[in-house]
Amino acid sequence: MEKNLALSRISVKGIKTGFGHDLAGVFANIYLDNKKVGHYNDDGWGGEVDLQLKPDAKNIIEDIMVANNVAQKMFDNGWDFMKEVSKIDIHTQIENTVFQLIND
Repeated sequence: MEKNLALSRISVKGIKTGFGHDLAGVFANIYLDNKKVGHYNDDGWGGEVDLQLKPDAKNIIEDIMVANNVAQKMFDNGWDFMKEVSKIDIHTQIENTVFQLIND
């Protein structure tokens, strides 16, 4: 996903990998404007990813997702199985963006 200036406000640090079931776990601290605002924790055992954000940062990050049309970009890049862009909720957009940052 192409990253623009607004999306560049979001970053990850403290990435840890290789834990949990089959060593598939990943953890990262989430930063907004270089301030820690939450964390991403996939324990590697399946199920939902634990994505925690401070409420004020969550609102800003949600606005960044909408302003950058992240759902449409996801849909155009393999998420078309959802059948409609509107079905890619804001939580999924944030989770996917953070996951991409971790992988980068």
